[in-house]
Amino acid sequence: GLHPQRLMPAREGSAQDAAQRMKSLKPPNPKRPNDHKHALLYLQNHAGGNADLAGQAPEGADRKKALQWLKDALLKISEAHDKSYQLPVKWLIGNWRLWPDEDEADGKKDPGFVELKSLAIRKLDGIGKKYEDLYKERKLGMELG
Repeated sequence: GLHPQRLMPAREGSAQDAAQRMKSLKPPNPKRPNDHKHALLYLQNHAGGNADLAGQAPEGADRKKALQWLKDALLKISEAHDKSYQLPVKWLIGNWRLWPDEDEADGKKDPGFVELKSLAIRKLDGIGKKYEDLYKERKLGMELG
């Protein structure tokens, strides 16, 4: 048969690694098992450093459902101290696709963004901070650009 070690494993801690791990995770909220695949689509189509993809959902993915998954996973981390969700959560938060552009996020259109961002920053010390720095840099870049 195939020797699994011949298959290139995803780099540990990478977005691909997070997507792989997520496949074996149970949905964080058993009442909303469907959200799982939407969040997974975001991980599998990670924007990387490409801020031009901001707010653009991958094909077939529902942003609201992915955000709901993220919220449930954050709760799982904080309440159940379940570390298995940390990597997928980190990569979802750092995925431009999940966050619309600044002007929209500041408007009334997206209270979910503000709420979730503060939740994430509280829950994921370090990760949230890093994301916030990235976000500020990007905003600055947009103002300078």
